[in-house]
Amino acid sequence: MKLITKLFTLTILFGLSTQVSALYCGSATVAEHESAGRAYSQSSYSWWYTTTNYYATGSGESISGTVILQETSADYYEEVSACGNTTAMDQPTTTVEVGPAKTADNNPSNRLDEIGTFSGKNYNVAIAGSDLVSDTNGDHQANVLNLPRSVSVNIPEGATVEAAYISYYGSAYLTEGGGEDDTDDTVSGGELPIDSEADIENNEINITINNNEYNAMTPATAGGNSRSKISWWKMYAAAGTLEDSRIAFYNNRLDVTDKFAGLSGNIPVAVTRLQRADFTGATSSRMEYFFGPSGYNGNGDKANDCLANASFSVIVIYSLPAGESKTITVYDGVSWAWNNDFATDSSKAHSPISNPLALDINMTHQPVNAASGLNVYIGALDGDQFGHSGVPQCGSSSYPHDTGYDHTWISSGNAQEEYFTNIYEGDAAPEDGQQFSQYPGVTSIAKGLNYNVVKVALANVEDGATQTKIHVEGDNPISTTKEQEAMLISFAIVEGVEQQSAGGGEEGVAESVAEEGIEEEGQAEEAENQIPQITLNGDSEIVVAFGETFTDPGASATDPEDGVLEVTADCPVNNMISGSYLCTYVASDSDGESVSVTRVVIVEEEIIQPSCTEYTATNSSHKTAGRAYSESSGYWWYSSTYYYANGSGNYLGSSSTTTTLKTIDGVTFE
Repeated sequence: MKLITKLFTLTILFGLSTQVSALYCGSATVAEHESAGRAYSQSSYSWWYTTTNYYATGSGESISGTVILQETSADYYEEVSACGNTTAMDQPTTTVEVGPAKTADNNPSNRLDEIGTFSGKNYNVAIAGSDLVSDTNGDHQANVLNLPRSVSVNIPEGATVEAAYISYYGSAYLTEGGGEDDTDDTVSGGELPIDSEADIENNEINITINNNEYNAMTPATAGGNSRSKISWWKMYAAAGTLEDSRIAFYNNRLDVTDKFAGLSGNIPVAVTRLQRADFTGATSSRMEYFFGPSGYNGNGDKANDCLANASFSVIVIYSLPAGESKTITVYDGVSWAWNNDFATDSSKAHSPISNPLALDINMTHQPVNAASGLNVYIGALDGDQFGHSGVPQCGSSSYPHDTGYDHTWISSGNAQEEYFTNIYEGDAAPEDGQQFSQYPGVTSIAKGLNYNVVKVALANVEDGATQTKIHVEGDNPISTTKEQEAMLISFAIVEGVEQQSAGGGEEGVAESVAEEGIEEEGQAEEAENQIPQITLNGDSEIVVAFGETFTDPGASATDPEDGVLEVTADCPVNNMISGSYLCTYVASDSDGESVSVTRVVIVEEEIIQPSCTEYTATNSSHKTAGRAYSESSGYWWYSSTYYYANGSGNYLGSSSTTTTLKTIDGVTFE
């Protein structure tokens, strides 16, 4: 048992592909860079002069004169002091402290949940998926819902569908308490607010399966193993975006096993309607200053918008009547790994990035055969290297985000971790079914604008391994002063061939019979030992308040031959340290056959009541101290200046008026 959220240090050796070695690096004037497509210019005019400013393509960095630009990824340039050797062997080794140094507000465990394990048959998995959005202006960002959207999953003849899920994902600003959302949020042409978790949880979706239409469904109405999962955090962003609102991601999953029953062949699945998809942010911002919101959204409304994500996936588990036994374990939820300094700490909103957040997805499964390897499927949202830099509705073009590389390590058992960089590349990924050129073992299963599924084939699996880990860093640790990559994992699936027990299988039986000298045809073989059954007492996930006493409810086990078995529990939970703890319960029968189950215990963050500080001064002094701002109106011969409290926007009066302002966080004053 270990504390999952313990801070640790990873040493990352970056080995770039042969594609990277061909990326540009060189010195030229800004005009020459522009002519070559490495830079662009913007001009501003007044009646007496014109100003032209130049910016590096991709990063949006302001450049002037003669500069050296380094292409760190395709069509993404940064100003550097000198060109370094970009061959793989000369890449620097960088030690990066990874999180969670900061914890998102509503995802304390930052993990995926197990939703199903299948073993003992020739199980297989079929996966398909797609964006539900499109990019109409060529900036690689979604700005319009595009329905219907159809994909297909292939189920072989003679297969039996064991489970089928349709998940649909999205992102939204939750503007309650942080702004006003009165712009159009797409509801099949209508309008509905997105102001709370309830507005995006269980939102309706219309689907067709094998050309059979189904009315609006939600996880609450679908039944089975359906559910909604929401994760969100408060946003402290740069000026011109929505400060102190909440950014939410949801994963709504439908259990549609009954609707796939008896189907085989190439089965089309289409989404014809999605109730809510947010492309607007909000028209009123608590950090809009004099200029108001930062840009226009896809509907033509002036608003703030950094997130626009809607996509869906189809996962079908089926079994074949013959073939080797496999084990398939399915996990899903909403877990992220990205540099969220600016998202969780107001003091970092305008500062260089210092610490990326890492994500570990720890998955338990049946013992697997090393000789057959493992397939690991990963579904990712916002998995692209094209950032929001220069997108007007996202705020300042000088503060790009979601533009870096992602880094992923996968290991099974005690095997060496396999390293991959940028295997989620948005619409720059290989076509469906094609392999990544630098990683032949990684295949693109579903590619989209802000949605990707990859299959990673692992060859170095420890024999009998029961644990597989996916480690993701949604950032580029080599360039943490500018780039960051938002990486949200929506599901993960482990598929492997089950390890046969000693003496098991036809070959083992034949050897045993020969050794005992049994030659009579039809003589009964020794009965096969039955595997014990172990069951958790209570829920598989228990949430404990910080400091609250935790009593382990334990587990129970029975065996067909031995009856009730003793269960050994490993569950040391520290209720004074917040985080996620993994409790393991093991039982063994008289033949040495062991089974285990796990439980996650989440100790919530300590709640510290913030203190309130008051300041009494004139409004002009408040402004000088950063507690207020002013706005002027009128003409050159007469104008009026009024003062407002930072954050709340409370009207304070004129410059000489004395007021008392209070604050809890040092950012919002009332």
